[in-house]
Amino acid sequence: MNMKKKQHFVPQLHLARFTYDGERLHVYDKFKQKAFIQNKRDVAEENAFYNIPVDLITGDVAKAGIYPQMIEDVLAGIEGRYQKTLKNLLDTPEKGNISDEVRERVCYFLALQILRTRDMRNLAKEMQTKFLQSLVDDMTKLNFPEHAHLSPRVEMKHDVVSHLKLMFDPSIVAPICGMLGVKIWLIGLNNTGTPLYTSDTPIVKANHVKHKYAAGWDGPGVEIIFPITPNHALILLDRQLFAHNLPNDGRWVALNDADIVRFNELQVTAVIARFSVQLAISLWLRLCASNDPTCARRDKTGLQLTYTTSRAMSTER
Repeated sequence: MNMKKKQHFVPQLHLARFTYDGERLHVYDKFKQKAFIQNKRDVAEENAFYNIPVDLITGDVAKAGIYPQMIEDVLAGIEGRYQKTLKNLLDTPEKGNISDEVRERVCYFLALQILRTRDMRNLAKEMQTKFLQSLVDDMTKLNFPEHAHLSPRVEMKHDVVSHLKLMFDPSIVAPICGMLGVKIWLIGLNNTGTPLYTSDTPIVKANHVKHKYAAGWDGPGVEIIFPITPNHALILLDRQLFAHNLPNDGRWVALNDADIVRFNELQVTAVIARFSVQLAISLWLRLCASNDPTCARRDKTGLQLTYTTSRAMSTER
């Protein structure tokens, strides 16, 4: 069996749309403060990221057809359909509407992309670790009250397992699809000359209502942006705050310079370690100059943001 070492949490088929020659991307590393060119196969990936640990594949599990790179192979099949679905989306007639079938299929791919990133794995690990630690602390306090301060520390050995459950649990994926599906959908066309960026967390959001319960993907006033190519973006809007866009639901809209700057800023602030060069550097420096907390973020599993030059391969409309 051909073992895949580098496994991507953003499909290479997506990254290819942002290359300047079909293979290579411009990248800027926030930590090293260096710009460089990188092949798309080396972006948004980690070695054996989706591998099921061999020590968990016991006799009965193996007999059920489970093998270490099963998830990677499943995702490869899904990504082929993803490519076709995005083409269907971009083929929406200029004065037409996104079909219900295409919207339904795109919903699933958006939900999967939100769930499959390194950031989401870190979040899943953190939440499960906190939950288990709380149980251990309570059990220690109950059974050994005099040693409650010596409660054992919980460490996750196989964080990939909890992440995979999150990615493929219908009770999690279906509500996300439902939440995305009822938003106002716009296909943004970028003819400004400034490319849209993408990253290891390509689906980003802005919460326009300031409230402690309004920070999530379904919060009131949410705006969700997914750059499909340097010239196209899928935009999902809260139906109440953005009610003035209801007549445009499912239609093409023109993006202006301010839209592109704002969407690219969301990509820059969403990632942790790397993003694209040239224009993105100026955005990063401006954020740092304003003491934006993004500049202080440090994580060895940080992410990249990439951009394409005017020579980029993209779907023209």
